[in-house]
Amino acid sequence: MSLNPTWLIDCDNTLYPAGNRLFDNVNALIIEYMRELVGIPEDEVEPLRLGYWKRYGVTLGGLMADFNVDPEHYLSYVHNVPLSDYLSPDPALSEALHSLPGRKVIFTNATQEHARGVIDVLGMSGAVEKIYDIRDFNYIPKPKLYAYERVLAGEGVSADRCWFVEDSEENLSTGKELGMTTILVGGSPATGHHHIGRVHELPALYARLRAEEPS
Repeated sequence: MSLNPTWLIDCDNTLYPAGNRLFDNVNALIIEYMRELVGIPEDEVEPLRLGYWKRYGVTLGGLMADFNVDPEHYLSYVHNVPLSDYLSPDPALSEALHSLPGRKVIFTNATQEHARGVIDVLGMSGAVEKIYDIRDFNYIPKPKLYAYERVLAGEGVSADRCWFVEDSEENLSTGKELGMTTILVGGSPATGHHHIGRVHELPALYARLRAEEPS
């Protein structure tokens, strides 16, 4: 466990609580896109999405493979969400991230533009050094190993130097297998991962784990 880590932090449902419904809006736009723009019958949309999630990690992978969907058109459409309707400045979040040692980067299956918008509305732009988005992984998302390898290569660090902060147990599991320190945000505690209720609690978790390290 590195005590001067590179922090890999997810964006949606991690930087902000899942209960604020922002990502519900994104999901509604994904369903609308599949139904209205791709022409998939309504009763087939959800089963198809589930299959795509299991096989590709995100809906986009299946739509590209089966329907030759333009990924940039899709990503622009489904992330057309009025962020300020769901988010507001969170000075405590920015303060928490600033207080942590090491480099902080966003590791998201969304787009650079969406993640930047979230960061700007939350008021934490100065707390994050870089954003890795789905384009950086050639549209191959978490939890696929390739996405993690691209981020590690981009940062020039080994997995054991990284603390990975996520709301998805599945995404964390790949990081855990690589040797990352994994931190689940929200929900219930899960075996094998540290757990916090929200990202604001990272400094306290870091301090506790550092104190537990043998001298």
